[in-house]
Amino acid sequence: MGDSFSMASKEIVEYRNFYAIGIILVVSGHWYSRSIDLHPFFNLLKDIIYSFHIPIFFIGSGILSQGYLKKRPLFRTLKKTSMYFMLLWAISSSFSLMTDGNIENILNPWSWQLSFAWFLLVFSGVKIIDYLGLLEKKIVELSILLISFLFIIQTQNSTLFLVGRCVHWWVLGRFLRRYAFDLRDRQTLYLLGSYGFLCLCIFGIKYSAGIGIAVVAMFSKLIVSGNLLLIGRHTLQIYLVHLFIIYLIKLVLPLKIILWIFLPFSYLICLLISKCMLYFNRYVKN
Repeated sequence: MGDSFSMASKEIVEYRNFYAIGIILVVSGHWYSRSIDLHPFFNLLKDIIYSFHIPIFFIGSGILSQGYLKKRPLFRTLKKTSMYFMLLWAISSSFSLMTDGNIENILNPWSWQLSFAWFLLVFSGVKIIDYLGLLEKKIVELSILLISFLFIIQTQNSTLFLVGRCVHWWVLGRFLRRYAFDLRDRQTLYLLGSYGFLCLCIFGIKYSAGIGIAVVAMFSKLIVSGNLLLIGRHTLQIYLVHLFIIYLIKLVLPLKIILWIFLPFSYLICLLISKCMLYFNRYVKN
């Protein structure tokens, strides 16, 4: 969920727009649990969103990763993601104690307290791999790409499936970058869409992330605004704060929101959080 300082300013801006649409979909997926199920179509829509909303950030990170991490110490690279992981775990654990008082679930590494933070562990892992240069050889990169895909096929409906899927899309992002593919090119969008459609036909919706990524990349080119760019700068902060808001509402209000206001509401939440972060950063600097 970060930008590469080695990229040109225009490229960073366009990927921030891509990340912004991704985080809005992430927030939408989480708010879905607060919604009223009106029709089976919306369950299908949720499955589609969940098939690609996290891979968006990993393919973007893979594309922007090369030549980035070697310019800064590994500790500084991991400090931010580690801090957010601990904050997410603390929020989830506090909510669990207030609702059921069960401390055993908090100490269980596979408990739901980590369900919102697991991707940060994977993100830290791929950053270490990139920093150490373990995928510099093309044959190694291609091998990991194929192995990770076979891995997710064999680990359906488990945490390992989620981990393998994110590694797969991060390595795929590096692979695309190595061969001069870019998410802003029509050729790349066709390639990802075809890959997603093939996986959809063979394996089902959970494996069709390529379609969603291609659609989001297309919209990120067509819809460019200052608000989206601002949201794209604060994806980790938005992720952290919106979960806190969800937990707070669950404690205070047992109400559910109506699904047709879902996406606009998610957009407003992301925009509000990013605006607050902007003013907070300005205040700290002054």
